[in-house]
Amino acid sequence: MSKSLRLLAALAVTGCLLLVLAGCDTFRNLPGIRSEQNPEYKIADCEPGIPSKLLRISVLHPPLTFNPVLAQDRVSILVAQQFTAALYRYNPIADTFEPGLATGFDRDKDSKVFTIHLRRNVFFSDGTPFTADDVMTTLNYIGNTDIKSPLRAYLEVADQKLQFQKLDTESIRCSSPEPLYALEPILAKIVVLPRALIEGAASRNRMDRLYGVDTPPTELVSIGPFVLKSFSREEKKLVLGRNPYYWVVDAVGRPLPYLDEVVLDFTGTSADISVKFRTGESDLIDFIDPADAARLENVRGLRIFDTGPSSATYVAWINQNMKTDPASRENYIPAFRLQWFFDAKFRHALSLLFDRENIIANVFQRKAVTTGGLIAPGDGPWWSGLQADSFSTTNARQLLTESGFVMNTSVTPNSLYGANKSPVQFTITVLTGDAFAERIGIQTERICASLGMKATMVSLPYDLFYQKIHSTYDYDMAVMLLEQPTHPFFLKELMSWSSPGHLWYPEQGAPATPLEKDMAVALATMYGSPDWGKRFEAAHQIEQYNAQGRYLIPIAKPHGLFGAKGKVQNLRVNHRCMSLMWNLEEVYVQE
Repeated sequence: MSKSLRLLAALAVTGCLLLVLAGCDTFRNLPGIRSEQNPEYKIADCEPGIPSKLLRISVLHPPLTFNPVLAQDRVSILVAQQFTAALYRYNPIADTFEPGLATGFDRDKDSKVFTIHLRRNVFFSDGTPFTADDVMTTLNYIGNTDIKSPLRAYLEVADQKLQFQKLDTESIRCSSPEPLYALEPILAKIVVLPRALIEGAASRNRMDRLYGVDTPPTELVSIGPFVLKSFSREEKKLVLGRNPYYWVVDAVGRPLPYLDEVVLDFTGTSADISVKFRTGESDLIDFIDPADAARLENVRGLRIFDTGPSSATYVAWINQNMKTDPASRENYIPAFRLQWFFDAKFRHALSLLFDRENIIANVFQRKAVTTGGLIAPGDGPWWSGLQADSFSTTNARQLLTESGFVMNTSVTPNSLYGANKSPVQFTITVLTGDAFAERIGIQTERICASLGMKATMVSLPYDLFYQKIHSTYDYDMAVMLLEQPTHPFFLKELMSWSSPGHLWYPEQGAPATPLEKDMAVALATMYGSPDWGKRFEAAHQIEQYNAQGRYLIPIAKPHGLFGAKGKVQNLRVNHRCMSLMWNLEEVYVQE
């Protein structure tokens, strides 16, 4: 049998019935092919495109890391996704979990033991073969409690650890302590990094620098669609190049990605992002300011997408972290403030002080909806239908009185004091350049002042903002756009009490409150029940427990407003998409 016929047979096994003989030369010339055997290519479900030179995108700030295991801010996640891949992938358009670096799995009759089959003959961008050793080493890295990975939450079921074992170079075993019927969402969060780089960083005690932003492009090995060509904070620019070893092709055998280069520039404000798009300096834009949307719709050659209420939510939360700073040995939050912040009535009162209807009308120009939960209305039976707290200074004042807060009328202006005799003062931390969060913070300052509370909005640059949220924890309250859950299964990293992504009190040693313990039980049901009705009910319970505790306080769920030049093709977007970059490897430019 000739090489071409053997190649065609291999592709037929993978299910590529649409492959034409003309595509065989395309496959044969891929640099990832190192022998007579060919990679088990994944066939993308996009419309076939054409090779393209360049795409330009403006984002708010530079990435904080290139490490997909550690990334927690929007830009870092979007960029890191281009260098890695997971065992499975969530497709927000089809609302399905699809094979990625794994081709599938088998389960035992009790749904406790799984054999996960890995895609064969795949290579990293440096030519190193991908094997089960890379998966096992990455799993150990994700599970390392010395690093703050939100992905760690997915390695536990019912608060017990999953066990993984290498069977051979192309398969691993996953053993669950309890029946597990939702393995796919877990596999979709198991990204893969090369074993050699992880072990090298560990041997040099440099795990915190692995895939850091100071990594030279030649050392940033990718198994994703792109490689890093250059990154400069001074020039405010990052350049991605296509990974010639990428293992995904389209229906006619053409390798992805289509783009030779993607250039990201960092603007500093959402207003500047809009200006660059309007003036033609960028080709894509995510989350357009509603005030600009109507104007942009009338610009020739531009397309605007409105997905309706998105999976993203502007939320507030109050810092309840009881831990102490290892350096100073002092509480991250002063004890007298923690006393207020632990009080559910205090948190309820603050929730009542968000004038959501006013925010919807004046901040989002009616391109948002109020919500009592994080799951989007478009998610069908997953949606709980919870209603947001209604704005009421009267009810807020009553709750504060019930909790022992007293108005001191002997001072001007009148000042609210807690039961511990301290004036109620706190900060509202927001990200500089996020115009929506800044407007919400300014309004909240004013309303809190009417009740005698001194709330001070603090707008911080991206590095300090995320450092406080995810590392130093020295803040009182935060307002930001929360882009999870893109699927309700991904509530896990937000609501698991032991997760670094549990924003209001991360990495707890045990559930801090009965409600957080109840959330853990509901999460176990979501993943452990074969009954979809029980999964939906568990998701509703999680939303209800969060609403009852006012942990993550929903303020507004903005519409997904995206824009692109007319020449940019293969853009696929709905309410679950947080960026037009989610399928960047499929995007091409039709000049």
